[in-house]
Amino acid sequence: MEEIHYEMLWDCQYCGTEKLLGVSQRFCPGCGSAQDPDSRYFPEDEDKVAVADHKYIGADKRCSACDAPNAAVTKHCINCGNNMDDENSVDLVEEKKKNEPVPAPEPKKSNSLPKIILGVVILLGVLLCIGGSCTKDAAMQVQSHSWEQKIAVKEYARVQEKAWKDKVPYKAESVSCREKERSTEKIPDGKDCKTVKKDKGDGSFVEKEECKTRYKEIPVMDQYCTYKIEKWKDIRPLISSGKDLSPYPPKGNVETCTITRIGCQKKGTKTETYTVHFQDSTESSTVYTCDFSQDIWKKYEVGIQYDAQVSLLGSLDCDTIKRKQ
Repeated sequence: MEEIHYEMLWDCQYCGTEKLLGVSQRFCPGCGSAQDPDSRYFPEDEDKVAVADHKYIGADKRCSACDAPNAAVTKHCINCGNNMDDENSVDLVEEKKKNEPVPAPEPKKSNSLPKIILGVVILLGVLLCIGGSCTKDAAMQVQSHSWEQKIAVKEYARVQEKAWKDKVPYKAESVSCREKERSTEKIPDGKDCKTVKKDKGDGSFVEKEECKTRYKEIPVMDQYCTYKIEKWKDIRPLISSGKDLSPYPPKGNVETCTITRIGCQKKGTKTETYTVHFQDSTESSTVYTCDFSQDIWKKYEVGIQYDAQVSLLGSLDCDTIKRKQ
């Protein structure tokens, strides 16, 4: 289908004549001034004028001597006679979008480098303090000890679980499934089309339809299942704890089996925590804690004085603790 070309419009900057035709009126009929290609603009729909039998040969060239627009094949400027062989094409006009907000004026540029540097320095200082690099000397004494030993216990049981059908274990029993939305999928849902104006650069423009695919989200359904399965599960652990220097293993019965069956139990991982409580010598209400291996933990005697580093955020650096000389 052959494109229909319409006249771009331009206003004379010298005598104020408006809505002159971009192709048909290269000079202002009011004062004779040459058309300024930078003054071209798209007409409103009611001002559109079709160019009869228009033959498009390319975007106009701008004369570097007088700024007048010349046809792409012109050898010499129609306004001043300048040679047009190596001249550049005119800039094309972009159609403004309706309801497009007017861009806010750019703020005055200022030398913000000192402020940026200051901000970076402050930020680094804060991060270092958070990381514990900002510290102060503190005197403290051992207030007390505490300890805890914990043994995880697992029991072989028949448990109920839920999963998508493709994730259900092959040993599952009593499987019951229902349809449920698992995800969503975007699918085409028609097109949104609009007519846009395209500047051809020779004082004319054409209209083209631009379409963008519209999408909608639809649910992707799948089978969500409830099932039962026999497996080891964590139950209440065995725990022993105290505030003396004589830790002992957790007590309690564990129903072990030679053959795995429902109700069988087994011991899991054992964890041990040995904590020393330090009281600040200048602020008796402030107490710090550090965890050590059992051998090191026992060496801290109640009442003995120590020096250490405390962060400005109030945490004790346990690696800096030294007995007061």
